[in-house]
Formats: sequence, structure tokens, C-alpha cells
Amino acid sequence: MSIELLEDIKGWSPTGWYQWFTRGGHAPEHAVGRYPSPPHPAHSGKEYVRIHMWGRAWRGGILQVVRDVEPCHYYRLTAYGFFQPKGAPEPNERIGIDLCGTLTSQFSVDVSKHPAPKYDEGVGDDPKTPAMDGLDIAENTIWSKYHDYYRWGKFEVMAEARSNTITAILYCSPKQRPSNQPIYEMNWDSVALYEMPWPAKRLVEGKSVVTPDKRVHDAIITVQPKFRTAQVTWGTKLPAGASQVLYRFLDSQAVNQEAQGKETAPTEIRIAHFPFESPVMYERSARRHRIEIENLVMPEEAVELQVVALSRVCEDGNCKTICSQLTK
Repeated sequence: MSIELLEDIKGWSPTGWYQWFTRGGHAPEHAVGRYPSPPHPAHSGKEYVRIHMWGRAWRGGILQVVRDVEPCHYYRLTAYGFFQPKGAPEPNERIGIDLCGTLTSQFSVDVSKHPAPKYDEGVGDDPKTPAMDGLDIAENTIWSKYHDYYRWGKFEVMAEARSNTITAILYCSPKQRPSNQPIYEMNWDSVALYEMPWPAKRLVEGKSVVTPDKRVHDAIITVQPKFRTAQVTWGTKLPAGASQVLYRFLDSQAVNQEAQGKETAPTEIRIAHFPFESPVMYERSARRHRIEIENLVMPEEAVELQVVALSRVCEDGNCKTICSQLTK
């Protein structure tokens, strides 16, 4: 899924984007770059965003609140940008994803109109100001690497959403401009947000030891040897954004050893003891889950199939994987 963020520019800003800068500090000016504008034409289309400041250091950019994303899904933000003049030291260019959309309420006015209604574009606080006046960009924002691009270059960052709203942030924080240097300016274009597949093979790390969670319930396995498939169904009391099953085969000796154990239900699940897994399946806030294991080939010596079900849920602004009891 691709969400194109940068729309037609009206006035200084693209539709849906908001100017931001450090509250109490210096507010950079915004303008529209238009094609043709040698030596730096737009990266795509006919227009791009220009952010500049006359003779002062600044920290700012533009941001967009992105709604209706799915918690516990991964999203990739990309943008193209460059700083000028060429060779200016430490322009500090980067992009970021605020996983929880912390500034949503502040940046919620309808800016599709021109001129845009007034809103509070300040974030954080300048060190010169004695007291914090408002929220800053969230500390858990995931940032791209800093780049010193002096011609169009690509920025990229990927993060797991922790809310149904995230914020795409374009950021620049150059130093004070020497009086003998041309105006400092940051330029942005071609911004997009993409939903990405789960970036790892499993929802938990291979060496993890997890405790079964009572909020994962009613796990059932249905095996169909004729079709070499098994269906695993279960429920979760929390809505999940992704699910997966891990499984293993035991021979009679291993089954007998388990039967001689003191506990019928293990209190810990060692992920490394399950050599097989289904693909990670994205869901949309699901509480009932069904995964089919295909091409199921049971070894000749196997007498039992064991499964654990995993679901990725968001609780109190954090994503975590919860696990079922061992199901046989």
C-alpha cells in the first residue's frame, strides 16, 4: 500500500502539511520552488517546498498527520531533499516517523484552504526560553540518518506504528549562517509513505523465552493429512495487527518425556525449540485469528504436532507480541 503524502502545493505548503519550528526560537520562512528553477528544478512535478532563514540558525520543517494506519504494521517514509548553498556545514537534514502521532491535536486544523487558518506551529522550546510552553516532537520518533545532500538525495526511514495515527516529519536544523555566505535553504519534494511487510522472519526473536498470555485463548488445531495442511484458530482479548504460528514435531520418546514432567502446561515457551513457522500475516485490529500451515510434511517418526500462536498487539502505546499456551 502506498500513501502519497505530497500533494499539489497551495501557497507555501502542500495540502495537508503543516509548518513547524522550535517554539521561542526563530521561525524559518516557507516558499514554493517552481520548475524551471535552475540549477535545482523540482525533483518531480513542477513544484517543491523551500524553507529558509535570513541570517539566523533555526530548527524546523513541515509535518503531516497520517490517520487510519494500522497499529503494529510497519511503514516506510521516503522523501527527497537538498540543502543550499553547496558545502554549507552540518545542515542536519533528516526525516522521521512519530509512532504515536503525539502532536495530532495541535496540528489538526484544515490547511487545505488558502490562506490556512491559524494554528500553533511551535513545538518544544528554545533553550533561551525559561519554561516549556508546549509539546516537543516525541522522543520515541524514529529518524532517518542525517545526510548532507547538496543536490536531490533520498531520505528513508521505517517504523512500527503504535497508534492508528502517525506523523511524518521533515526536519532541518542548520547552524548560524556566516554573514558572508548566501542564504541557507532546505528543499523538499517527492514524499511518500508505504506500508511494508513485517521486516523479520518471526514476530519474536529466535532466542526469546516468552510466557503464555491468558489474553490469548481457545487455540485449536485442525490437521488435514490428505491436503498436507493444518489450520490454527485462536482468539485474543486485544485487537492484533499481525499474527503467526510456530510449530514442531515430536517423536514418541519426546512425548513420553513431556508426559513425565511435573507440569502439564509449560510456564515458558522457548522460541528456539520451534524450528518451523508460518509467514507473518498482517491483520486489521483482529480479535479472531486463523492461519493455515501449508505443505505440512510430518516426519515418519513424528507422533505429535505442537503449536504456539503469536499475535502482535498494541497496549498503552507500545507494541508487543503475546503468546498462546502450547497446543497439541
